Amino acid sequence: MIVKADEITKQFLRKRENSNVFYAVEKTTAEFRGGNLIMIYGQSGSGKSTWMNMLGGILQPSSGRVLYDRTELYAMDDDTLSKFRNQHIGMIPQGQTAIHSMNVRENILLPFSLYGKEISAETGERADRMLEEMGIADLSAVMPSELSGGELRRMAIARALIRQPEVIFADEPTGDLDDENTRTVLSILRRQADMGKLVMVVTHDREVAEFADLTYRMSGGRLCLEEPEQIV
Repeated sequence: MIVKADEITKQFLRKRENSNVFYAVEKTTAEFRGGNLIMIYGQSGSGKSTWMNMLGGILQPSSGRVLYDRTELYAMDDDTLSKFRNQHIGMIPQGQTAIHSMNVRENILLPFSLYGKEISAETGERADRMLEEMGIADLSAVMPSELSGGELRRMAIARALIRQPEVIFADEPTGDLDDENTRTVLSILRRQADMGKLVMVVTHDREVAEFADLTYRMSGGRLCLEEPEQIV
């Protein structure tokens, strides 16, 4: 899968001294290929999450196009786009997104339940493997209200990966994790890239650079490719 941002921008109305328009993301063209783990870092407010959400089909650009191979993401109607995201994109959002009426295993299997897809034995086994990989197998039947922040984050990561998506977006995936679980999660994301998936990680955690193929810095809504020695 090739994901291309074609001259995309994102602007918001904000009262300022010389203009009522604020550009969260300046006009940008970039192309990302499967088999790579991409790190995007920068200060809070630099446009990282806005950029990721535009590429992930959550936030429509103010101008420009987002292409998945030859498919233009925002040319789809809402229902078609939702199904495309469910089938092809794994999103690990910042913050907690658990469904609190479901237990951990049910939350992980949610992407299969959204469109009435039957949970096969193979899918159930995959969920059990994900629980083991994330170190939360013993919490399978626990409700989200009983989990720590780090456990909720690992559950969300498993849910994003359960459908084996071709493209994975992760917004601060290690934010609530200790050192050991941080490396576990980054190793899992690295393996996804090695399997041919496109993985994009938005982060403040410079440790991600050790696992990344390419690193970009976001500053003032501008995306710049950086050499390893520039990452300080």
